[in-house]
Amino acid sequence: MVHPADIPTKDKERRNRNDSVDSRKIAKNLRNGDLTPLHIPSRQSQEDRSLVRMRITMVNKQTRCKNQIKGFLSYYGITIPDELSNSHWSNRFICWLESLKENLEESHEENHRESLYLKYNSGKKALGVLLSELMIISCYIIMLLMKRYNPKCVGKRFAHPAALIL
Repeated sequence: MVHPADIPTKDKERRNRNDSVDSRKIAKNLRNGDLTPLHIPSRQSQEDRSLVRMRITMVNKQTRCKNQIKGFLSYYGITIPDELSNSHWSNRFICWLESLKENLEESHEENHRESLYLKYNSGKKALGVLLSELMIISCYIIMLLMKRYNPKCVGKRFAHPAALIL
C-alpha cells in the first residue's frame, strides 16, 4: 500500500483520470522502484497505542480534576496551610482535603480562621464529589500502568476502580 500523494503525476494525467491511466502509472512507478510502501502497524501496536492514548487522557482528566479542587478551595477562600503548600497531592495533602469535609467549627485554636473550613453540608458534599472523582481517575491510571489488569485477580470487591475508594 502506498500513499496516493507519493505517486508522481503529470499535469495531463491529473486532468485525464481514469482507472487504466492510474493503474499504468502505479505499475510503472512500482517497476522503477519509485514508490515506498506505507507501514501498517500490527494489531498489537495499535492496541498498545490505544493504551498510551488512554493513559494520556486519564492524566489530563486527573489534572483537570485537581485544578477544579484548587479552584473550589480558592472560591471559598480556603488557603492551603504553609506546611502543605509544597507537597500538593501528597498523602498528607489528601488527608487535609478530606478533613475539610468534617465539621471543624468546633475548633478553638487561635490560628484557626473561619475561612479554613466549609460551613454547610452542600459545600462538603461538593468537595467530596470532587475528591471521589480524583480517586476514581487515579485508580484508572494505576490500572493502566499495571502490565495486565485482570479483575478476577484483584477480587470481586475491587473489580471496578470506584470500589477501591469505598
